Amino acid sequence: MNAAQLAGLDLPRPMRAPLAWLQADTLPSAFRACYLCTHGADEGIERVCRHPELLDRGAPQPVAVLRSAGGGCGPNAERLCLER
Repeated sequence: MNAAQLAGLDLPRPMRAPLAWLQADTLPSAFRACYLCTHGADEGIERVCRHPELLDRGAPQPVAVLRSAGGGCGPNAERLCLER
């Protein structure tokens, strides 16, 4: 896959994960806030969010989707909760 094809993955399309989803495993600090958040959980090999306001049809969503530019939490982790 070349750079032009990778750039094309970030175009908004219905039901598509952002390019960040592909990078999450390769970047050690990717979505670090989600690993500290009380709403975060591991489901299989990916990190998901269980925030009640962000659940779609009751199913947890991958943090890469929710933390994308148009996601419910956004790149700045707007719904981060550190209370335990």
